Amino acid sequence: MRERIAAQKGSSDLWDLKQVRGGLVDLEFIAQFLQLRHAHARPDVLDPSTLGALTKLAAAGLIEPRAAARSFFFRVGKECCP
Repeated sequence: MRERIAAQKGSSDLWDLKQVRGGLVDLEFIAQFLQLRHAHARPDVLDPSTLGALTKLAAAGLIEPRAAARSFFFRVGKECCP
């Protein structure tokens, strides 16, 4: 699915924080994948928002808290300053 999105909307522009490889779309895919992967054993990781999911995944020890914090600031910067 990510390859299809990249083919249709992908960007090599480093300032396109949503579509560039490693950008927001990839961050959202990672959060969703980890929720799907671990929710059967850890339903507490489920959250409809990416930021909430990353926070809960970190609290559950499934991702490094520093990685979640960096992702959080990346998202906040994009959302408040498009």
